[in-house]
Amino acid sequence: MRCFSPESGIAVVRAPRDHLRMVWSSLTFVTKVKNLRALATVRGNAGSERTMLKKLEKFDPKLAQKLRLEAA
Repeated sequence: MRCFSPESGIAVVRAPRDHLRMVWSSLTFVTKVKNLRALATVRGNAGSERTMLKKLEKFDPKLAQKLRLEAA
């Protein structure tokens, strides 16, 4: 997991493209993140960091900005 926002409940997971289905199905078994109850729902996937940040902007602009600053 690359990062998690407790405020929005959104996590960003980074994995190789050929592992997408395995990671997606594994999220079914996630019950806690940082000792908080969690229910994983895939909101989308992206082929690049730029595309992921554009999609993330719709759900959690603060988290997207944080990731942009970390990348710079």
